[in-house]
Amino acid sequence: MTRILLCTKRAMGGDGLYVANLAKALADLGQGEVHLLTSSNTEKSIGNILNQSDVRLHRDLALGKVSAATVRDYLRWHLANYRHLYRLLKRIRFDIIHLQFGLHFTDWIVPMIGRRLGVPVLMTVHDVTPHRWTFQKLSRLERWVLRKRYGTFSHLIVHTHEGRQELVQDYGIEGAKATVIPHAIECNDIVLPAERNRSICLIGGLRRNKGIVQGIEGFQILMEDAKEEWTLVIRGKAQDGQFLGEIEAAIAQAPDAIDFREGYLEEGEFRAILSRAMFCLLPYTEFHSQSGVAAMAIGYCVPCIAVGAGGLSELVADGKTGFLIEDGSREGIARAIGQAISSLGTYPGMVANLQLVRNRYSWPTIARTHLQTYEKVVRDAK
Repeated sequence: MTRILLCTKRAMGGDGLYVANLAKALADLGQGEVHLLTSSNTEKSIGNILNQSDVRLHRDLALGKVSAATVRDYLRWHLANYRHLYRLLKRIRFDIIHLQFGLHFTDWIVPMIGRRLGVPVLMTVHDVTPHRWTFQKLSRLERWVLRKRYGTFSHLIVHTHEGRQELVQDYGIEGAKATVIPHAIECNDIVLPAERNRSICLIGGLRRNKGIVQGIEGFQILMEDAKEEWTLVIRGKAQDGQFLGEIEAAIAQAPDAIDFREGYLEEGEFRAILSRAMFCLLPYTEFHSQSGVAAMAIGYCVPCIAVGAGGLSELVADGKTGFLIEDGSREGIARAIGQAISSLGTYPGMVANLQLVRNRYSWPTIARTHLQTYEKVVRDAK
């Protein structure tokens, strides 16, 4: 493998961190040149990671004078960036193009460019059917678009076996064209259990499908009869004003036990809260993908209290590396939290088990799996 090009439209938040870490891990393997085409605000978000690597960075076009106030202007900006990509591919001969995040109404342009230049294009599908709980009225149209979109790529990567099954059954993708590569886990410095706070964190984007309100109510039920004081730490940007009001109303029932602040969470604060928590709570009401928060929690060897939806059941072994919420009601969440905090005697062993899990999904291991997939796709394209 000589030259690999990773492409992403998202350089902010967990998405940007994932792509930057993948690019760095691939470059560290020393198997060829690794290039990354990303948005022009990279220095603010992922520059620190890339500065420590041999990744060759290419920036797409900034919005500049183009207003993103209308859909037409936004699409025109995207199309201008695809022309920018075409000129890059004409200048540098790549063996494979790997698209990470884009806009699924125009992503089909990338494999079209690849076919014209004889370069296979694959994509990581982080959520096979996105927006299923946000734009339900548009679900039929979106599924049609996604079916067309997925079929244009040479190969697809998903993080879970459930995601691969969904691609095959719901979108007609051949099984040989979809590969499962788990979400990578960063092996971070571990805070010793004795130095961690008596806290349970619920962090990340505050969306309805994450079961935020149910998690708050379940925690409050448990704390009514608890013999020890615990704190539920909630951080993140709310989906909308109405949902924020619902969260605040739930917190008002027992405000002393909950540490809540709404707003965008900087990476440093995110890591500080997560690394010092005893548990990470993930009470999703609907979930079909893999959780970046769960992966980061395991990276700090923090056990998760989570539902078994999506890829979470592939990461959380009940009683060994975390605790599964069998019933997503507030009572079921209370039982799972109660089981967790009553099992602190086994906590050191759980941390040791999590060390084994994160080594299994470390960035070097996941990068090698990506490289093997690239080589197979290139062979099949010849």
